[in-house]
Amino acid sequence: MRIINRIVTIVLVLACNRLVFAQSQDSGAGGANQAMPPAARKAIDAAYDLMQQAKAVEALELYRKAIELAPQDGRVWQAYAMCLKDTCHAQRAVVAAWKAIDLSPPDAALYADLGNIYLVNRSWDAAWAVYEKAQEMRPEDKKWAAMNFIHLGWRRWSTGDNDGVDKCYKRALEIDPDNGLAMINLAALVAAAGNTDEALKQIAQARRVLNGTNDKQVLECADSIEGDIRKRIAIVPPRVSEMFEQLPARFLVKPPAGQSIPTIDPSVVKHVHLPCGTMVTMTIDESWDVSLLDSDERTFVLTPASGDDFWIEWTPLQSGQSLDDLQLELEEQGASMLTGSVEEGLSIHDFKSPSMRGRYFQLTDRSLVGREPVRGQYLHATVWRIVAGRSCSKVTFLSHRNDKATLDIMFKTLASMTSPADGGRQTATDKADQ
Repeated sequence: MRIINRIVTIVLVLACNRLVFAQSQDSGAGGANQAMPPAARKAIDAAYDLMQQAKAVEALELYRKAIELAPQDGRVWQAYAMCLKDTCHAQRAVVAAWKAIDLSPPDAALYADLGNIYLVNRSWDAAWAVYEKAQEMRPEDKKWAAMNFIHLGWRRWSTGDNDGVDKCYKRALEIDPDNGLAMINLAALVAAAGNTDEALKQIAQARRVLNGTNDKQVLECADSIEGDIRKRIAIVPPRVSEMFEQLPARFLVKPPAGQSIPTIDPSVVKHVHLPCGTMVTMTIDESWDVSLLDSDERTFVLTPASGDDFWIEWTPLQSGQSLDDLQLELEEQGASMLTGSVEEGLSIHDFKSPSMRGRYFQLTDRSLVGREPVRGQYLHATVWRIVAGRSCSKVTFLSHRNDKATLDIMFKTLASMTSPADGGRQTATDKADQ
């Protein structure tokens, strides 16, 4: 079996966060083309540079500062919304995107950005609706509008929603009948369903369209898929291992003018759908920022919105190991950490909740004892291995203090970990409607 990585590379390119003002211009989306206050522009430019370095959490503070300095500038709210999306604040990202739309002249790109927020959080119907709105506002740019639906189709395929994928790719072709990429994606879907003859016909049709273009990447994609079909290599849906949120129904449709904006939930359930198909979830404070520490291992970092009290590293694992097997690995890690610790021996503790079972050890960094806390340097480390349903995870909880209040945050958060039995194939919209 082969996951079609060429399609992943070409299709999974969402709207770039580089906005007009990042290029030191005052035209484009945002107000009546009014000049942005210099201090706000400086914050925005610095935030953009951080975003380019994959430092979205650090950029958030600068965007918030820009909002304070230019609260009526739609461009600032647009950039803030995209940063909120990248730090997994789904509800706040939607609200900021709505604000950008309200404060800006009509702009299809703003609706596409909103659609991308819905897309990464699997609110398929909401994403479809705003992509349609974007297409209505920019009907002359067929390729751009079609690409929004190709993005949507690819994401739906990654969750096994084949009917939804077919609908998205066909909509892309309705908008742009000569879109070779949509044809090839549709051919891959048909081939994955076992209808290889029809898939080869669709690839041949795509080639006739593409031969007159310079799109070498898409032609290479066609070659790859056709080669797999002829070699009888199974084409399987791609898997996207990302964190997302199931948005409540009140965030799926923009309230009419004059109606209040929905309140943000104090806590939210974060979902990670692993490439193996397993889903694992954890409930966290909505204000916590989320970033990706290691893209290969899919290690997520959770930190408080303000201050530096703790740092949580969470790595959901694809292999369904037993807790006893995981303990051997835990003991090895602990032994390697003892040399720099106050403790002379390793004590493994058990912890369980209705949805998970875990084992952990706690160590104190000898080099930091008696020193004033420094940002990013933590005196205490609690290292976990956890089994929740069909999933298992590695977790490291770092903190300056080891008091009851800090430990309660750790235990409450990890106790919420679970692995839904449905494997996460239910869509966010389905959940919201129940």
